[in-house]
Amino acid sequence: MSINKPYISFGNSISTRIEINPTSQFIINHGLPECRNCKHFIPHETSNEYHKYNLGTCKLYGFKNIVSGKITYEYADHCRQSNKQCSIHGHNYEPLELVETD
Repeated sequence: MSINKPYISFGNSISTRIEINPTSQFIINHGLPECRNCKHFIPHETSNEYHKYNLGTCKLYGFKNIVSGKITYEYADHCRQSNKQCSIHGHNYEPLELVETD
């Protein structure tokens, strides 16, 4: 007897089916490094916590205006989506260094 198991499908290919246990929960991207804890992350200048992190930028990626000298940094979210940059795995992630206070 065949039992229909719940699954997530990523496209039409049978090889992309992932069976799920309906009694367990999972969090996508769990265990991946967070940009906000990286030394290259620049939080957005705002008092709004949502925008502070979601509109943050990365010191590693951007471009420099050759006239003004101003550097415009890439949004961290975009860097994590690009395999040519940090990617979802955080290839260039470096944790913040903890500073001890007396």
